[in-house]
Amino acid sequence: MLRTERRLVGGDAELARLEWHDVPDGDRELLDAVAGLSLQRRIVVVLRYGLGYTPTAIAELLGIPAGTVNSRLARALEELRANYEVNDVDRA
Repeated sequence: MLRTERRLVGGDAELARLEWHDVPDGDRELLDAVAGLSLQRRIVVVLRYGLGYTPTAIAELLGIPAGTVNSRLARALEELRANYEVNDVDRA
């Protein structure tokens, strides 16, 4: 794990304490799914889709190659799609 990522790990407790206000129930399920991702994947998802950072900016912030950011995002989205589809079928 890179030094920058180690610093973010300490801040992960703060991410875990975030309260989501005015979030519809369906979105809460998605946020719960994001919370279930590995730390590496969760960090890039939150930075990209929660805070609007570009993959290049995320790479610079974390001190990792942009390709690694894109790989983590792709794998996280695959995992979220799979989990969300399973939950969607369970609700039907």
